[in-house]
Amino acid sequence: MMVVVAIKNLIEHDPDLKVKVIIADIASRYGYMINYKKAWHGKQKALAGVFGDWEESYAFLPRLILALEASKPGTVFSPRYQDEEIQSPEPGNKRHFRRLFWAFKPSIDGFGFCVPVIQVDGTFLTGKYKGTLLIASGADANRQVFPLAFAIVEGENVDSYG
Repeated sequence: MMVVVAIKNLIEHDPDLKVKVIIADIASRYGYMINYKKAWHGKQKALAGVFGDWEESYAFLPRLILALEASKPGTVFSPRYQDEEIQSPEPGNKRHFRRLFWAFKPSIDGFGFCVPVIQVDGTFLTGKYKGTLLIASGADANRQVFPLAFAIVEGENVDSYG
């Protein structure tokens, strides 16, 4: 716990801080050498304290999508969830995020002015929850990249691309 308190300010300024830097910082400030595992766990807890943990973020996602739909008329959102029974004494369902497609209204309107070629590219998401962030883009009359739509999918497969 002391490691978390000691490095919280460092994590706020640089979330990508290396564990070796944390070990060196604790050693220089307190004259105590901690091991790699303790520094790594301290960093994870400090990140969760500053930015929230993964479960909180994913639980917040449905409310975020509803807020975006209300504030951005004409924008298309298509989230997909997988409902699963909670394994606890209390009955109920828990929604698990699976994938999300969205296209902003200006992109939808501008699509008609693009060259009729669509490019799709993706990048892998790292962290606790894996997936792929996809972007569909076109080119406008000035041959500039024009973003059309975005998607977060759990993997590159026919079901996700559909």
